[in-house]
Amino acid sequence: MVKTAVLVLLLGAAVTASAAEGPPMPALQTAADVRFEMGGAVRAYLDAITERWLLKVPDTNPAMLQMFADRDKQPCRNLLPWSGEFAGKYLTGAVGVLRLTGDQRLRAYLAAFVDRLLALQDADGYLGPFPRDARLTGRAPNIDGTTWDVWGHYHVMLGLLRWHAETGDRRALEGAARIGDLLCRTFLGPDKRILDVGEPDKNHAAIHGLCLLHRVTGEARYLTLANEILAEFACPGAGDYVRSALAGRDFYQCPKPRWESLHAVQGLAELHWLTGDADCRNALQHIWWSIVRLDRHPSGAFSSGEQAQGDPYHPGAVETCCTVAWVALSIDMLRLTGDPIVADELELATLNAVMGYQSRTGAWVTYNTPMDGVRQPSTEDIAFQKRPGSEEVNCCSANAPRGFGMLADWALLTDGRGLVLNWYGPSTMTTSVGGVAVVLRQRTQYPRRGKVVLEVSPERPAAFPLRLRIPHWSGATHVAVGGKAVPGVTPGTYLAIERRWTPGDTVEIDLDMSIRYWAGEGRCAGRAAIYRGPVLLAHEGEAQAIGFSPQWRQYGDLWAANAPGATAEHAFEGTGVRWLGRRFDDAGRARVTIDDREVAVVDQYGPTRGTPFAWERAGLGPGRHTLRLTILDDKAEASRDRFVNVVGFEALGPGGKWGGGEPVFDAASLDAGLVDVEGAAGPMVLVECKTADGRTVRLRDFATSGEDGRRYVSWLRVDNVHPVPFARDNPRRAALGDVP
Repeated sequence: MVKTAVLVLLLGAAVTASAAEGPPMPALQTAADVRFEMGGAVRAYLDAITERWLLKVPDTNPAMLQMFADRDKQPCRNLLPWSGEFAGKYLTGAVGVLRLTGDQRLRAYLAAFVDRLLALQDADGYLGPFPRDARLTGRAPNIDGTTWDVWGHYHVMLGLLRWHAETGDRRALEGAARIGDLLCRTFLGPDKRILDVGEPDKNHAAIHGLCLLHRVTGEARYLTLANEILAEFACPGAGDYVRSALAGRDFYQCPKPRWESLHAVQGLAELHWLTGDADCRNALQHIWWSIVRLDRHPSGAFSSGEQAQGDPYHPGAVETCCTVAWVALSIDMLRLTGDPIVADELELATLNAVMGYQSRTGAWVTYNTPMDGVRQPSTEDIAFQKRPGSEEVNCCSANAPRGFGMLADWALLTDGRGLVLNWYGPSTMTTSVGGVAVVLRQRTQYPRRGKVVLEVSPERPAAFPLRLRIPHWSGATHVAVGGKAVPGVTPGTYLAIERRWTPGDTVEIDLDMSIRYWAGEGRCAGRAAIYRGPVLLAHEGEAQAIGFSPQWRQYGDLWAANAPGATAEHAFEGTGVRWLGRRFDDAGRARVTIDDREVAVVDQYGPTRGTPFAWERAGLGPGRHTLRLTILDDKAEASRDRFVNVVGFEALGPGGKWGGGEPVFDAASLDAGLVDVEGAAGPMVLVECKTADGRTVRLRDFATSGEDGRRYVSWLRVDNVHPVPFARDNPRRAALGDVP
């Protein structure tokens, strides 16, 4: 039975008691009744996602819902362990996009989707795809391995709660409550553990949904089960998130450092606000900072190989779902702490990683969005997830719109007294302060240019503080109100402007868009990520002419094959050649010939997967040569297979310099001039600059690099810049070039 409750926005709700009388309040909350009209690049993405994905995918991929209708039919559908998540992920992301666009077509479409979804919920509350005897057991006859059934219900619950918060649809809340009741009947009490059905890093995410459900309904048993899950964290086989964090261990060192764990960690914030548990708060903060320091890439994305590795230079796949979970956790961290550095991180992720994984057509997303490499549709990269009737839907494509939709959860917040503006970009945001309607309208080309003109228009004169995010990377920010400079502008803080605002008041913000560098270390030594303001820059190379025999397949930025006799051929100009790739524990050997003469047999085996590999041969006569690789049947005894891989080739040119078209920059003299771009199809940011050897090249924003299939590089070769230690006030390790 659902108790009557005041409708609240889930990401802005808080207990009504004051901090002194009860559990603590969030430092920042969602602004009241905020409405958005987004412009610029964000609006283009939102419109494309709406048209090409959200308004069609349930119809063109009917198995997204039909799998629920068919759960007890024979023969069983061939499913993935996580198939039950797709509908919930879709709904959660779609509601977020709806909040930003107000698209009435999407609202009507989602209302019909929710009707169809709720009609498929069983009387006991079950809303998953598995047969009756397999429900919430961890096992199913149509799954190899363990089901993620509780995880799937978490995502459906979250989507229904989001829809209820946006529309007031009570049936959606009742459907979410039936899921909560089912979880309580199945797992609440002694000798009943979610841990026992397996995959705890996924299934323990229910803690987050149960806390949200308790907040809306007031039902005590949801909070009781959430606390039982909190206790399960410390059991053998679980993630041990709280104890590990409080002991000072980094997130990658906990027993379950996969990305799915971040949704369970979100439950710590909710428990802190509901119960005042300081350990939950402290653990979440430690985990968040650990990820920023050791597992957040320069693009703002989280994870390598689908989990934390303790190495921001790790070459493992940077999965879309990992970044979405990271943004969700970061929003909770922002609400928890009120730290503007967290909002900087959200901007970094949104403008680079989120926009980078989404095709601007709106029709596809990546699974892997590497720092260097190529962009491939997730339907190709993780094609194993394709099932009849849902060929376009996989874990990433279902989840990706949420990265954009969550902008509504942090763009404009309140500290209880006034407004806190985190998002800069063409937009109109309408909210209220103290019962007075207020419109914030931004006229700007940001992040292309650094000037933002903010019009503050209350419906009548009103006094309230407006806090503006001053990014930590903007070393010289200038702010003026009505043409008068505002003092005390400090990087990495909120600038509070307290005044009586009148309709049409104008605030001018000039952000420092100077070029800054993150100098790489470890496997990225000698390279640097180059930023212009919040935007990571990348270089698109001309595609290398490499002739691969049919046995080769592309995996991100490398090609690989394991069939003896498979060949790869490359013609080059120069006096030497370098073969670039990676070492793996399943790698084999290849014969290398240059101009039809065997010069070496090369072994790519290495016990640590993904470490850089390079083989070179110099001393060739000047002119054009042809290198050929042939995979051998031979391999190292320790290797598990015979894979040979190629990332690319470099030629030894005049002056004894290696190069394959990739530029080398000098940070001491780099001057990047902004290039005007016409039309929506061009880069978001395009700059022109000189390389160290005087060539003119162009760099573009990471988000749109490689969208035409070309290989791109964002770990660029840069001289005269040195690593800067990580610091909480400089999490991008930003450095200027050396002074010549």
